[in-house]
Amino acid sequence: MDVGRAIGLERDLGLAVGIDLRTIIEQTRPDVAIQSICSNLADAMGEVRILVGHGVPVISSAERLHASALAHGVAAATSGNSGAAVASQAAKAVSAVSSCGRPSTQGAGKHPLAQLNPARCMGVEVTRGDPRDNRPGQHIVIPAHPSQFADVDVDLDHVRRSYLHDAIDSLPEDAVLGDVDLDFLAAETRSSRHYVQEILEALRGKTG
Repeated sequence: MDVGRAIGLERDLGLAVGIDLRTIIEQTRPDVAIQSICSNLADAMGEVRILVGHGVPVISSAERLHASALAHGVAAATSGNSGAAVASQAAKAVSAVSSCGRPSTQGAGKHPLAQLNPARCMGVEVTRGDPRDNRPGQHIVIPAHPSQFADVDVDLDHVRRSYLHDAIDSLPEDAVLGDVDLDFLAAETRSSRHYVQEILEALRGKTG
């Protein structure tokens, strides 16, 4: 069955829907598979094994898949609904995409209004339109159409510095960071203890 018919449209969208994952893989030879079934790797392991066994990369929207994957020795990177947005963007870049799954019944399951209403109460404007018009703390722009999802280059060093700056601001003035603290910050920023100490010293020099 075509996905267009499955969701009630009276036309085909050119994407087949099936329940036998192996058959789908053999028929479509996908470049990537989008897994959106559950939050834990253990629950999705059967399908993930089949996909990986056929050499198909897997993109997942599971909130807790990353930690579960590490525990199972599987490399993974996920970010909840952001993962689904990334999957949508990745799908536009490949020639054939196979998606097999059912709606998630686990995870946060929260309505976006639970997050957007507090922003409105704080004076942040929330609209639909081009997400490039987003302005942190001022304007949240929700894409009006999936075609507006796009990847954006981010200066990770700037993100790391911002994170460490906030970490310092949250501490008492006389606080001294120990080895455990430095190791934690290095792991959080995917850097080294030397990098963390260097940035912290520079930030303290600016605020001192």
